[in-house]
Amino acid sequence: MENEFKDTEIGKIPVDWEVATFSEIIDINPKRTLKKGEKYKKIAMTDIKEYTRKIQSYSDEEYKGGSRFTNEDTLFARITPCLENGKTAFVDILNENEIAFGSTEFIVLCGKKGITDSKYVYYLSISPEIRKKTIKSMIGTSGRQRVPNEIFESIEIPLPPLEEQQKIAQILSALDDKIENNNLQNKILEETADSIFKEWFVNFNFLDENGLQYFENGGEMEFNEELGIEIPKGWKVGKLGDLSNLMMGLSPKGESYNENKEGIPLLNGAADFNGKLINPTKYTTQPTRICQKNDLIFCIRGTIGNITFADLKYCLGRGVAALTPKKEIYKYIIYQNLEKSIENMTKQAAGSVIKGLSKNDISDLKITIANDEIFLKYHKTVKEIFEKISKNNSENQNLSNLRDLLLPKLMSGEIRLK
Repeated sequence: MENEFKDTEIGKIPVDWEVATFSEIIDINPKRTLKKGEKYKKIAMTDIKEYTRKIQSYSDEEYKGGSRFTNEDTLFARITPCLENGKTAFVDILNENEIAFGSTEFIVLCGKKGITDSKYVYYLSISPEIRKKTIKSMIGTSGRQRVPNEIFESIEIPLPPLEEQQKIAQILSALDDKIENNNLQNKILEETADSIFKEWFVNFNFLDENGLQYFENGGEMEFNEELGIEIPKGWKVGKLGDLSNLMMGLSPKGESYNENKEGIPLLNGAADFNGKLINPTKYTTQPTRICQKNDLIFCIRGTIGNITFADLKYCLGRGVAALTPKKEIYKYIIYQNLEKSIENMTKQAAGSVIKGLSKNDISDLKITIANDEIFLKYHKTVKEIFEKISKNNSENQNLSNLRDLLLPKLMSGEIRLK
């Protein structure tokens, strides 16, 4: 759309837009009433995924205090490292007129009727300018810094007319809707793969060399003292390190960091992941430890997990590790063993303030090991499932990149919609 600009105190903006203070056009922690002692839906910080609009889960708990919200409110994490890691969500999981509560570390944002569109408020809150200003404003002791509510009284933003806000939100929502659909499909695919894994390597009812289920073909079992259970005859108990080579990350020199895409993308930790999507924020011209495409990479400090396959070469910082399968047929076995063990590993992780996994925690993870003939058969069984998951993740990465490219341009008026 042809655009004319005007000069304002925050720079050039479209002539039909206004300059407004964030708190003037958006309600901060709007009043929502709940009765103490009664049960309501609760959204914890762990129910929100990094850089993801959709709330992942909730619990039913007795209300004793905390933030209160309803559908079409935005939950904005105010504490470090949740804010830096991109924990912001749009509430759409409640019934009509239902009110829920959550962590005291949420700031609740809500559009003002006739002034701001609710979904536009969500996308405004995740825009680079708002994120930078709120992160810069954080106060408090190291490791427990928070965004003060007062910062929203000083942030000035360009405000498009309500109808244009709705169109901007519609464009960005269409991209997030597709991402959420792919995530739902991946959830079903992963549950299918998990069921197959359980049948083969927990129940041990795998397909033998004749293509028959092990127990239906008179499969023999023998007691294993190390695990305290019976396992198929000929199998053994080994370690994850028997099937893979581990590379622990090592952060390069800080002066080598840049945001200009010079050198190799750098992964330092959870802030560089969007769940299973890789979203590096910095690059390095002096890489230290470099993983290869298709290596299994995951976070090992602070937020532990985000297990995914590398889509290209990355420099691994101190908060990330990589596993390289010794054979292609071990690829998905390694992934699934690590995936099902990560929760227990997180509980046992060392560190009083920032928890972390050691090299031994990962390499010494006990697993049952079959012969390569069975591993090959399993690899062929689940390969198509994981390739579809990978395809969806790749599409999500492109959609996410497109959304993040469009968002600041739409919010500033650089791109206009008819």
